[in-house]
Amino acid sequence: SAAKIRSEVLSPFRSVRMFFYLAFIASGALGGLIAFTQLISALTNPLRAAELPDTLKGLGIDLAAVALFAFLYSREVKAENLQIARLTREETLANLKLRGDEKVVPVSALRGIARLVIVAGPASFILESFRLSQAYTDSLLERGVRVLPLATDGLMPESEMKEDDELTLQKRKKLWQLRPADTPEWS
Repeated sequence: SAAKIRSEVLSPFRSVRMFFYLAFIASGALGGLIAFTQLISALTNPLRAAELPDTLKGLGIDLAAVALFAFLYSREVKAENLQIARLTREETLANLKLRGDEKVVPVSALRGIARLVIVAGPASFILESFRLSQAYTDSLLERGVRVLPLATDGLMPESEMKEDDELTLQKRKKLWQLRPADTPEWS
C-alpha cells in the first residue's frame, strides 16, 4: 500500500535495523544453546566443573543479548505499525471529498494551496466557532486557512453571515465555504 511505501521513505533504515536485530537474536540464541549444552556437560561431569563460572557468564551474556535485541526489535515493529496506521489515516483523510464553490474535490487537492481546519462537533459548537472566528477572519485568510464545518449530530447549521461590510461578508464566506461532499464518509 501507499502507506507502507511512505513509511519506508520516512524511515529508510528501519528494515536494515530490524534485519540486524533478528540476526543478533539468532546469534545470541545459538550462543545460548551452545552455552546451555556446555552448562549441562559441566554440571554432569565433575572434571569440567572448573568451566562452570565461564559457562554461566557466557550463558548470561547470550540471554541478555537475546532479551535486549528482542526488545529493540519489538519496539521497532511497534513504531512501524504506529507509523503505518498514522499514514493510512492521513491517506484516508486525503481521499475524502469536499464541496467548495459547487466543485467537488478531494482533500488532497488542497495540499500546498490551503490549510484545512476541520471544525467537528454538534451544530451548536460549529455556530459558536463561526461566531468566535469573526475577529480572526483576515489573519486566517492571510495564512491560507479554510474551515470545513462537520456536524457530528447530523444537523448542519446555517451560518448566519450578517456583516455590515460586503467585503467582510465575502471574506467570511471564503473562509467557511467548504462542506463535506459525502457526509457519511466523514464519520
